[in-house]
Amino acid sequence: MKKQTLALTCILAAFAASPVWADDDGWQVSVGGAQSTQNNQTSKMIEGRLRKEISPFFALEGEAAFALSRDKVGDVSVGVKNYFGAFGVLKSPEIAGFEVFGRAGIAGANISSNVGNVSVSDKQAGLAFGGGAQYYIDDTNGIRFDFTRNVRNGANLNVYSLTYTRKF
Repeated sequence: MKKQTLALTCILAAFAASPVWADDDGWQVSVGGAQSTQNNQTSKMIEGRLRKEISPFFALEGEAAFALSRDKVGDVSVGVKNYFGAFGVLKSPEIAGFEVFGRAGIAGANISSNVGNVSVSDKQAGLAFGGGAQYYIDDTNGIRFDFTRNVRNGANLNVYSLTYTRKF
């Protein structure tokens, strides 16, 4: 875990020092709702995303989501507690306020089950890929829908989100 944290810190430091970040254009923030499904278990989440446009066709994204509610089976509460991801995004140029995109990267989820005072959790990370579309109502405000499939050792987690997007 320490090696992964150190590697992630080095990557983030390299991007922070890069001249590509020096301009004031190309930043986006998204906030909204998400729903994850895995093995017929559903979690409703609040999601936030930060995006940096690198070119008209490529962007980098980081996202985090936290559970608001999880499935209950009898007295057992089951589902995703939180979800984090980092992605490279291939996108179409914005035409008449509309953009489509595909993305791939890594994502991790903390999945747990609770029965009374007993809690069992599992952290899973792996490849994630998906796509979606954004529509901008004006020059800065938009709506985004996306789907992401997370593949982990035979356990697939699907995340659907609908968010408000703001350009800076």
